[in-house]
Amino acid sequence: MDILTKLSKKDNKWRSIALSICKDKNLADDLVNDAYLKVKDYKEVKDYMMVVVIRNLFYNHIKKQKEISLSELHYLKAPDRIFEPDDYEKKILDSFENIEWIKQELIAESYSLSLREIEKRFPAINYGYAHRQIQEGIKEILGEDYHKYKNSRLKWKK
Repeated sequence: MDILTKLSKKDNKWRSIALSICKDKNLADDLVNDAYLKVKDYKEVKDYMMVVVIRNLFYNHIKKQKEISLSELHYLKAPDRIFEPDDYEKKILDSFENIEWIKQELIAESYSLSLREIEKRFPAINYGYAHRQIQEGIKEILGEDYHKYKNSRLKWKK
């Protein structure tokens, strides 16, 4: 079964997501159709990838229209769930915002890439440097709770 056949089974879902992003039915239909064209040559497309493609197509549409800037679109959220942090999670998120940008970026990349993949994707950053920056950033974020994270297979334990 090719990728477009698989994706078309969830066509109503994609159109609903696109509509929640752009608030215009015609534009939502166009975004979904364009998304199909973007991913037609992929071997596999997961749901979140399709949502990202639709969202990025909408951003590109907005850039072309120049009616509003992208900075005004920060309110867009994933339609499936809303994240409401508790006080402890808010403290961690605030701590994350206060560490150096390179540590922020490497921590974010480490959730989807291994250290070797980071090294390949960013040739100026070697494996050891990435590892050190990630560990130092996590120590700064978690503070005294770092021992709960250290040596954990799950990245974090409560």
